[in-house]
Amino acid sequence: MMMKNLMWICVSLFLASIPLSHSAAVMSVDLGSEWFKVAVVSPGVPMEIALNVESKRKTATTVSFRDGERAFGSEALQNCVKYPKTCYVYFIDLLAKSIDHPVVQNFKEKFPYYDLEEDPSTGGVRFKHAENEYYTPEELLSMILTHARSIAESYTGQKIKDAVYTVPVFFNEAERRSVLRASKMANLDCLQLISESIAVALNYGMFRRKEINSTAKNLILFDMGAQDTTVSVVAFQMMKTKERGFSETHPMAQILGVAYDRDLGGLDLQLKLRDLLGQKFNDLKKSKNDVRKNPRAMGKLFKEAGRVKNVLSANSKLYAQVENVMEDIDLKVPISREEFYELIPDFFYRSLRVFDDALKNAGGMKMEEISEVILVGAGTRIPKLQEVLAERVGFELSKNLNTDEAAAMGAVYKAADLSNGFKVKKFITKESVIFPIDVDFKRHFVDDDDKPQVKQVRRSLFGRSNNYPQKKIMTFNKFSDDFVFNVNLNDVAYLGEIEVSRIGGFNLTEVTVKGVKSALENNTGENIESKGVKAHFILNESGFITVSAIEAVFEQTISVEEQEAEEKNKLKESGAGGSKNDSDTEASDTWSKIGDTFSSLFGEKSKAEEKDEESSGDKKDDSIKEENGGSKKNGTKKEKVKEPKKPKIVIIKEPLEFEVVILNGAHPSEEAVNESIAKLRALDKKDDEKRERENAQNTLESFVIDMKDKLYQELYEKSSTEEEREKISNKLSEVSDWIDEEVGPYTETKLMQSKLTELHELTSSLFARVREHTERPEAFEVLRSMVNSSQFFLGKARNSAHWFKDNELDNFEKKISETLEWRDHVEKELSEQPMHEMPKTTVFMIAEKASELDREVKYLVNKAKIAKAAEEKEKLMKEAEELKIKADELKKKKKKKSKKTHENVAEPEEGSGDVDKSDDVKAETYQPDKETKTDEDVKETENEGKKVLEDIQIEPEEENKDDVDIEPEEENKEDIDIELEEENEDEESSEKETVKKEKPSSGEPKEKEEL
Repeated sequence: MMMKNLMWICVSLFLASIPLSHSAAVMSVDLGSEWFKVAVVSPGVPMEIALNVESKRKTATTVSFRDGERAFGSEALQNCVKYPKTCYVYFIDLLAKSIDHPVVQNFKEKFPYYDLEEDPSTGGVRFKHAENEYYTPEELLSMILTHARSIAESYTGQKIKDAVYTVPVFFNEAERRSVLRASKMANLDCLQLISESIAVALNYGMFRRKEINSTAKNLILFDMGAQDTTVSVVAFQMMKTKERGFSETHPMAQILGVAYDRDLGGLDLQLKLRDLLGQKFNDLKKSKNDVRKNPRAMGKLFKEAGRVKNVLSANSKLYAQVENVMEDIDLKVPISREEFYELIPDFFYRSLRVFDDALKNAGGMKMEEISEVILVGAGTRIPKLQEVLAERVGFELSKNLNTDEAAAMGAVYKAADLSNGFKVKKFITKESVIFPIDVDFKRHFVDDDDKPQVKQVRRSLFGRSNNYPQKKIMTFNKFSDDFVFNVNLNDVAYLGEIEVSRIGGFNLTEVTVKGVKSALENNTGENIESKGVKAHFILNESGFITVSAIEAVFEQTISVEEQEAEEKNKLKESGAGGSKNDSDTEASDTWSKIGDTFSSLFGEKSKAEEKDEESSGDKKDDSIKEENGGSKKNGTKKEKVKEPKKPKIVIIKEPLEFEVVILNGAHPSEEAVNESIAKLRALDKKDDEKRERENAQNTLESFVIDMKDKLYQELYEKSSTEEEREKISNKLSEVSDWIDEEVGPYTETKLMQSKLTELHELTSSLFARVREHTERPEAFEVLRSMVNSSQFFLGKARNSAHWFKDNELDNFEKKISETLEWRDHVEKELSEQPMHEMPKTTVFMIAEKASELDREVKYLVNKAKIAKAAEEKEKLMKEAEELKIKADELKKKKKKKSKKTHENVAEPEEGSGDVDKSDDVKAETYQPDKETKTDEDVKETENEGKKVLEDIQIEPEEENKDDVDIEPEEENKEDIDIELEEENEDEESSEKETVKKEKPSSGEPKEKEEL
């Protein structure tokens, strides 16, 4: 045991010295208005919720400041009761909002004690914390993300850099961009923003993969959180993809329709209960002051309202109790569930309206097409809400998901999928467009009266309920100079007047295209025709629309004569002469095929494809190209049939410069962002110093208390003198008094660490002696066991002495005897030495003696193994040779017997109609005598000999090809040659087939050679 402990200590120290160059751990953060949950996945740790410092699975989305110190979670909530003005809650809804935004005005009504003002650097809002001290919602969110990372790192023990965040499905681009900025301020890389609905759907589907098939299964997710309610219609179905060059089938979760209400949630209920408790307190008439004008009193009532709301979900009535609401007046009043329901008469109607709107937005889907209705979110625990929904649905509601953690677990699955450190089973997710997107631009033209006119043109880009991620290409025809187009929201009236007013800006981006005129000038000629300007749009997984590229496209027609002249020039350059004979034509066809192959490899389209795709390009002013089902392929090859040459069309694509200006939401400058980062880093540093100071104080206090208890234990008393114990005791009392009287929140950490160092130096010799007395029996037991094992091995080795040299066993026996003599001497010496003195022979020295014997035994054991293996190998070789000789003799003997048998066969008489086959039968049924073996026996003997030879061969260990053969991640080539959102199946197939042919087959096991 002692040897194992020493070995593990050495191994642990070695591993601790190796720096971790890269950490594969990732996390997800489910950003709720009231609570956030952190899920993690790391090597050796499955996907699970990370517990915070209080061992709880969720943490309040709250930041508080008190006496210059920052607090999170439960500590922050406690501060909210006493100091609500400096405790910030429900601020996520303020992201990317201006001071006059309806959401901001609604927030002011709910929390009147906050001092909100306009941020002059961004146009957004900020909280005035103190004089010349402000915090923006983005900065507060960044603090929450930093705290979430600390929770994840403490839980996994690894550094975390990458994360996936959930956001409400109705967050627009400006709000999502604010989340990304907050992540950047927290020094975290956002892998993706995923909507809460699709995260829950992913969590539902990843454990039910076997239930998903080619038939779509539709279900409804009814999610009521603290501040909003979202209803999503989701379809689960198996989908075929060709991402790796061959057809694969994966499960897919696709949102068909969404509806939401931003003010329908648990917060609205809690505020109504708070106001009810305030009214009941005023009705007591014990105070002349209105409790609703006292922020601290309302904070206490708000906290109690949250408790009442939760209890009423399971109980029909209870007493609301708050001590010292204000002026030393307590509140204790009964609240019933019926009284609570009377406060929210429209709550259930609004819930059903959102439910029905979701079905309507999913293409008017009927309840008969829905398989399940799943409840998500803490707000769905209200009994009457479940009754109302069950009555509307017509069947039992499903409660088979963890309402609090489903979104976090689905998001961490996506994080593992996106990270490079994990490989998970693919699960496709498709979100739904809530805010339709159009492209607007102005076209200048001259009317019939030769007067200049301007026409405002609008084209739909991503329509309502379109799924994303998705790519599209829009073609702008008839632009001969630089132009500008805008990407805007449109057709949002279906959301309702209130929600439309909350969208904010409808203009998303302004794109200026440059270089159109020069591109036209560079591509002029009789055979060149302009096909317009193509803009490539991407609506990515996080819900952002971007312009990835803009290019001017031209078609150049090359005549037959020009093609022949070009081919002749190529043949001349290659030394093949200038005549156009059959071999020239064949070479030309070969070059043409090679060119087509390279074009297909690099994503260029053939002229037939471009003609087919742009058949309507000249007739319309602008268009979004629809795909025609893929490339046209050549027919079956006919031998010796030469088709007449046709004019060749070459597609020319010239990239254009463009500039994008973001128009919606608040956009802080780079300088403002850097100032925010500096402010946050200063707060982080202050928190680290506080944490370090608290740890130092806790360590010092623990040492003092522990040492006072141990000092007069029997073993410690025997291991020390009275004078030494008195000296240590006095020092402990001195430090204890110093902690009680002088240590405070501003005590320097280094001072407390120095006090601890003094105590360690004073008690180190005592601890060393105690450790020696404690561990010595175990060390002697290890040595005794090692001696016994050595003596046993020596006795066995004497029977096989030919494996060792003459003096090796004698020296080993002498070593054992010396060790026994040393042990007896040390035991006697230690028994005579006083315990308060440091022993002359330490535990380490005893362990070293055991190690010396262990090394000798291992040396002799290895030598015996090698010698025994050599003997067995020689024996097997000899047996194999004997078997081979025996097999050869059997073959010769069998050959002679067979020859003799055929000589004795009688020939049939001439003219007889039947052939006498008796001798043939005899030959076939011939049974050799006992000493003669058949062909099967000979083969069996040969095989036995081969097996012996194979057994003694030592083949080199092959590499684990399965671990080495890791395919590089391919580019997403789905949309290289598409003109709308769909894949070009034929072209993609050809590209992927090429990749597939290049795929190494090193994963197959190698055949072993027979020796």
